Amino acid sequence: MNQASGGKRSSGDNVVMVDPLEAKRIAAQQMQEIRAREKMKRRRQAEAINGALAMIGLTVGLVVEGQTGKGILAQMLV
Repeated sequence: MNQASGGKRSSGDNVVMVDPLEAKRIAAQQMQEIRAREKMKRRRQAEAINGALAMIGLTVGLVVEGQTGKGILAQMLV
């Protein structure tokens, strides 16, 4: 029992030969997809932070309105 390949392979493993230019094109496309996913993730995080800050600002405005009797718009004009 001598294995010339030096490793075990299942019958489902296929080796596909791709020319270097095609490999570069595929790698560039994959990187573009990864960057797009990361950009969307950052955008969702920014929106979540923005929403949280908006809620905090509204809450502070309402608390100050309760203490001073001035509405939120009147507070901003002072």
